[in-house]
Amino acid sequence: MTTLYVSDLDGTLLNSEKHVSEKTMKTINSLIENGLLFTIATGRSATTTIPILSRLTINIPIILLNGVIIYDLFMRKCISVEVLNHNSVNKMIDILNNANKTAFVYKLDGSYEATSINIYHGELVEKEEYRFYNKRVNYEKFIKMDKFDFSSEDKIIYFAMLDKFEILEPIQKLFQEVEGVTSLLYKFSYSDDYYFMEAFSSKASKNTGVQYLKQLTGADKVITFGDNFNDIDMLINANESYAVSNACDEVKKIVSRIIESNNDDGVAKFISKTY
Repeated sequence: MTTLYVSDLDGTLLNSEKHVSEKTMKTINSLIENGLLFTIATGRSATTTIPILSRLTINIPIILLNGVIIYDLFMRKCISVEVLNHNSVNKMIDILNNANKTAFVYKLDGSYEATSINIYHGELVEKEEYRFYNKRVNYEKFIKMDKFDFSSEDKIIYFAMLDKFEILEPIQKLFQEVEGVTSLLYKFSYSDDYYFMEAFSSKASKNTGVQYLKQLTGADKVITFGDNFNDIDMLINANESYAVSNACDEVKKIVSRIIESNNDDGVAKFISKTY
C-alpha cells in the first residue's frame, strides 16, 4: 500500500524556534529520496511557509490556510483555491464592525500566483496584531483600510484575528451562523494570553486538502500528525493519526497514539521507524 504522510507545521513539525531542525530535515529528505510521500498542512500562507520549507525536498503540493489553498512548490502557484461568498463576507464585516474589531482579510488579486494575495486590515490595537503584522510586512503586502469595502468581484479567501478569548468568542459564535463559513478559535501557539481566530469557506479544511492530495498521488492510506484544534478534522479522517506530546488535550484524545514532542523531532523519528 502507498501511504501519504501529512504533518502540521507550527507546534508539530517545527520546533519552538519555528524551524525545521537539522535532524528532521535530514531524516525527511532521506526518506523522500527513497520514495516517501510527504507534505504539510498548515494555517500559514505561501509566503510564510516557503522559506520554512526551503531545506525540505517536498515534491508534492502542500496545503495552506487550513485547506483554502493547495499550492505547487515547483510551479510557485496555487492549483486550488476556495473563495468566500460575497454575501458571507459582508455579513462577517458587519459582525466585526458591530464588535469594533478589525481582522486581517486575505484577498486573491488577479491570477493564482502567490504574490497576488494581499492582506487588508483596519487599525491595529492589540500587541499580537502588531507582532503578526511586523513578522510578515517585509514579504507580504498589507493594505490598511479605514473601512472594509469589497465588491462581488473581489476574491476574499480568509479572515484572521488575534485577541483575548473573551473578545473573540462572541464574534466566532456569530461567524459560525454565517452560511458557507467555517470559523475556528484556539490558543495562539506563540502566546500565553492570546487566542487566534480564523474564518474561511466551509468547502475548505485540512482534511479536504488531504483527500485532494490522496487522490492526486494515488495513495491508498493517509497518516496525519498535528497538535492543535485546526488539525482535528484531518486527524479524525486519516487511517492513522498521531499527536506530538506537546499537543493540546483535545487533540490527544482523538488520535491513534501520542509521539515525541516537536522539540524532539517526533514526526521525523516516527516516520523513520515506520516507513
